[in-house]
Amino acid sequence: MRTKKLAKLIAILPLTALMASPVSFAQGRGAVADTSIIQLHGYVQTDIQGGERDATLDVGKPNKNAEKLFGRMGIRRGYFTLSARHPKYRDWSAVGSVDINDRGVFPFQAYVNYLHQFDISDTELSLLEIGGKAGLDIPSFGLEERETSDQRLSPERAAYISNMYPDVVDLGVGMHFGIGFGGYTPTYLQHSFGLDIQALSGNGLGKMRKDVPDVLFDLRHSMSNIYLDILYGASYYWGYVPQGNELDKKVRRDYLSVFARFGFSTVLGYTRLSAEYISGNQPGKRQLSHVVGQKIGDKEYYDDKAIFSRGFQGAMGEVSHRFYFAPIGLLYKYYYYNKRDLITNDKELWQMYLDQFLASPEADGKEQVHGFGLQLFLLDDALRLTAYYEMPHSERVPNPKHPLYRDPSDDKLTLRLQYRF
Repeated sequence: MRTKKLAKLIAILPLTALMASPVSFAQGRGAVADTSIIQLHGYVQTDIQGGERDATLDVGKPNKNAEKLFGRMGIRRGYFTLSARHPKYRDWSAVGSVDINDRGVFPFQAYVNYLHQFDISDTELSLLEIGGKAGLDIPSFGLEERETSDQRLSPERAAYISNMYPDVVDLGVGMHFGIGFGGYTPTYLQHSFGLDIQALSGNGLGKMRKDVPDVLFDLRHSMSNIYLDILYGASYYWGYVPQGNELDKKVRRDYLSVFARFGFSTVLGYTRLSAEYISGNQPGKRQLSHVVGQKIGDKEYYDDKAIFSRGFQGAMGEVSHRFYFAPIGLLYKYYYYNKRDLITNDKELWQMYLDQFLASPEADGKEQVHGFGLQLFLLDDALRLTAYYEMPHSERVPNPKHPLYRDPSDDKLTLRLQYRF
């Protein structure tokens, strides 16, 4: 059955694919030397997507015909980043970027960064650094959130990451500490430890009324040599969103992430295994599971704007392999998302949960997603072509009148062209 679905999706894409062509830039990836004071870099991701009738695609408009497969094409992301560094103060840099996609032009990053590496020539250390950052940037949380979209192998982050950080970036200040040792020979493991502490607005690009910043801690340890790459760590985010017009009404927002990544080289190529588990409490509304809070300008508090906190769990596992004898990569990704995690022996509380689930299953249900990918790397990895087939499975609702009474037909196929410069 899945094979037939895939064949149908592939069949509707060729006509759209004829319209797609690689994006070219006058300034190539290697045109800016490392000694340049100002550098321009970034990437563009163009998607051609096909989906079953209930699928949610990442580009283009929603499906208006609920009985047919449909396809869309558009620019998913187009990040253009300008970084500047003064030759006399090389520890300091300023970065600004915009995102250009099929919905418009949006600010993305704007921050000042400081990173100083100490002279360790007379020590046993291989790295000792301290840094700081202030402005709008990606929070240093976990594995998938911290990984930029051009580095990530799958087209999108797991859904729970998108719900936790809808705007991806946030405004704040932070400190970084790093230390490393080892790596004296190619086979000797080099160790490095990193600690990041950040104070964040918790707003993303929004305008929530808050009087105390959120706090983020991230600790990670990596080990590597010519054969192995190992990374593991933990992140904790603590904060709140306002409920109502009064500052003392707060809804809890906190996340805990534990993650690990293991990569190794063989004669067949490079294999990488990644895993992340996240749990916490997510503020949201009745029909929304992504983080939301009362905004400035909401002068009154209405019942239909009630904000409450959901306990949730999310887990992701990914296996990828890139061959040495050909510029080809394989990918499998799985993630599980329980949007409302509730374990209780209280029958009344459990009934309240069931009532809420029946009222808003999209915001309170469970889902599992399997994804399979094939990738082609060209031009020294500046150009990457990805074909990715995704099969979601949502928790079914015991209500024959609801669309989720049956397992939705929402498989989708993504053909992505990514160009980095």
